[in-house]
Amino acid sequence: MHVPCGFDARQPCFSYVNKSVVQLERKGDVLKALSGYTRVRCAGSVFFTHGPKHERAMTMQIASELLHGKKGFLLIGILVAFLTACGGSDNDSGSTNVPPPTVAPPDDDGTDDGTDDGTDDGTDDTDDTGLTFDTFQSASLVIGQPDFSVGQANQGGAIPDANSLNMPLGGVYSSESDVLFIADSDNARVLGFTGMPEMNNVNADFVLGQPDFSSANKEISASGMFSPEAVTTNGGRLMVTDTDLNRVTVYEGIPTSGDAVPVLVLGQSSLDTYSGSCDQSTFIHPHAHFLTPAGKVLVADAANNRVMVWNEMPTENGAPADFVLGQADFNICSFRDPENFKHPAALWSDDQQLIVADSENHRILIWNTFPTESFQAPDVILGQTVMANRAPNDDNQDGVADAEPTARTFDYPRDIAIHDGKLYVADMNNHRVLIWNEIPTESFAPADNVLGQEDFTSGGMNAGDVQRACGTDTTDVPASEPNANGFRCPVGVTVIDDNLFVTEWENSRVMVFEAQTDAAE
Repeated sequence: MHVPCGFDARQPCFSYVNKSVVQLERKGDVLKALSGYTRVRCAGSVFFTHGPKHERAMTMQIASELLHGKKGFLLIGILVAFLTACGGSDNDSGSTNVPPPTVAPPDDDGTDDGTDDGTDDGTDDTDDTGLTFDTFQSASLVIGQPDFSVGQANQGGAIPDANSLNMPLGGVYSSESDVLFIADSDNARVLGFTGMPEMNNVNADFVLGQPDFSSANKEISASGMFSPEAVTTNGGRLMVTDTDLNRVTVYEGIPTSGDAVPVLVLGQSSLDTYSGSCDQSTFIHPHAHFLTPAGKVLVADAANNRVMVWNEMPTENGAPADFVLGQADFNICSFRDPENFKHPAALWSDDQQLIVADSENHRILIWNTFPTESFQAPDVILGQTVMANRAPNDDNQDGVADAEPTARTFDYPRDIAIHDGKLYVADMNNHRVLIWNEIPTESFAPADNVLGQEDFTSGGMNAGDVQRACGTDTTDVPASEPNANGFRCPVGVTVIDDNLFVTEWENSRVMVFEAQTDAAE
């Protein structure tokens, strides 16, 4: 199991033997070792290791750096520390058939002194790279509800308004136009907010998909919508995945008023037609799309169990895709074996890596280079050890769902976000958001932090005792009331400036979490 060991970033090496900490910390131009050495494996953004020999080689690299920097008085201490701490393990066989024991990093006591507060709830006390969020942190504001204690569709009203939501499913911010967009799915609209909201219950400034804020008509037309889910503004244009219309619409630029209409559609022959099939040009129940920096268009065609790829933005409605992932060809769409996707719901790519939330297989798949073959094996699997395993919350990998989640399992991962090298996952049926401080390089890696729950083994709705899948009737055992810390069906996650936005489906709201001040000295 590789864990953070970045020297410039002041991240620790965690011992999974006795949970003590090994850390190198840079103070100005001095590299020093902190106390608490035990046998661990280390991997980080500066030196990457795979086993005992490489770890000792890493130690010699550090020695070289120290000698070159005329820090020889530290050399002996550093060598002793790392030959002890990073000595590898006799059990490091690299087998993917037997899961490693359940583990969690040390606990966060709210400070950054490089020490463990003695408990183990699975959060990292020394993450000071990029944005940081405390475990079970309270949200700073809420969109779609008057306050944190309310979670009703349209705030309990019969019709929508400028400040209400009904089962929203995604959000995105355009910095160039200073507009926040929220896909208000069951109201068949996308709300536009000029500027970032600074208070609870803020009104939207304009609406797409409806003639006004009080309408919620579902319509097949260029200006209409049915169930918008994903919204993006990559490449300076708004794109909307309208799931029940089996289409992705593309706008010219970023709308700043409600009179904008899309100029292009994928999945349909025109903006006023509706169909769904298994072929090179159409979708069935797509959940998401993504536009890469180089211009590739990716669509998570969920009910067809595949990802469609266009090498560049099409110029005509209904243009055929260039490539398909997860199926042998464009005319096969059923789920056949674990190599297939099963209802992929989210994706991300920087043109090098590709990350897909394979939701009904309860896993996140990571390719370190963009795949060129349909069934090219991923480099990393999160949530499972191997592709053959696909049960939810299966920490012991016996093919049967466990009673509770852990730091390395999912129950329907619904959305993903990457920001400053960190991976955020909306783990829908566990009612939480998991955070990895860097994109994992080994399968079944545990998350570093969790929002929405007090610890990694809790999964109740609204951080309560009732742990049930989204859409499940809870009238027999009512779920806990909405609050500022818990979630009920998080389906969207995005980082905007210094804030994490989490969209909750059944609480009909968007929670905004303000990043904590970096702990770096």
